[in-house]
Amino acid sequence: MTNEERFTRWQRWFEEIEKQAVTLAVVRHIYETVAEIVSANPRLQNAPGDFVWWMAHTYRATMLVGLWALGAKSGGVVSLYRLLDDIRKHPKVLSRERFLRFYGKLINTEPVIVGLPDDPQQATALREFVLSETRAEMERFANDDFDRLGGHGKPHIDPQAVEEDLRKLEQGLTALKEFTGKRITFYNSKPPQSLPTFKDIDTCFGVMEGLVLKYHTLLKGGALISLLPTWQYDWTAIFNCAWKSPKASPSTLRKEFQRRLQRVPNWRLGAKKQRRLSALLQKNSEGTLTPDEGKELDRLMEEADSLTLLKAKWTRVPFVVGEEAKGWDESQNT
Repeated sequence: MTNEERFTRWQRWFEEIEKQAVTLAVVRHIYETVAEIVSANPRLQNAPGDFVWWMAHTYRATMLVGLWALGAKSGGVVSLYRLLDDIRKHPKVLSRERFLRFYGKLINTEPVIVGLPDDPQQATALREFVLSETRAEMERFANDDFDRLGGHGKPHIDPQAVEEDLRKLEQGLTALKEFTGKRITFYNSKPPQSLPTFKDIDTCFGVMEGLVLKYHTLLKGGALISLLPTWQYDWTAIFNCAWKSPKASPSTLRKEFQRRLQRVPNWRLGAKKQRRLSALLQKNSEGTLTPDEGKELDRLMEEADSLTLLKAKWTRVPFVVGEEAKGWDESQNT
């Protein structure tokens, strides 16, 4: 495998790793926000706690499995640990020269200069001086970034720095691995010696997030402040209305669901695409999938997921149905 091929594979791996990490960031944010909403509402303090228990249990299981997967060492899996381990073994692939290419466009962009002298020779001289200084400053900025992330003065990433990152990842997972392996992914007859706390989960997530942000810069260029995306809408709006209407009977909801189901557009993959998806999944399980087929598989799975979400949207039954909803909102606000 050439250095270019290896680096391309790293970037492909990292795309998937970053998606998983962003998903965990979203899960964590939603859980913490809903927990704050529940805590701030006095009317919920004496209500049965089954839903809150379920929410906390689901959050813990999701985070434990997700973090455990990012730290997996098994061959054939795409994980943050295996990516860092491969970088540690082949540090020359992640070179300073390769990293500086990310800044090439900025370095070679001519700045806009206002107030140039009328004399052409003076204007040209000033333009060249400003361009030279700007390029030199951008190169210093890029080199400083690599010094900070990859190793001061190193021609390529320092394998000792990557080793330290691996140590941090393993240390963060220490408190989670035993319980995850014995009670979440499997049920072992030998009980775990300790139970992970929510603080342990937060600590491990913090370590993982820091590493993903670091290698985002090294492998993709640019920089992220956080893995959490910015919502363009208020996702908490769902809590602004009552979730349950005593006037909507189960039979009414079933009829509404069936009515909507009949109106759902074609939400399945076509027969040809479905056969192709099955074939690609089979090749993936056999380990014979090519990179191009891997991209095709991702596209088909995303299309299938989007169609499933479309079906869910069309068949979503409102909490208050039809004429039975009259007066419900008013009664809830009194």
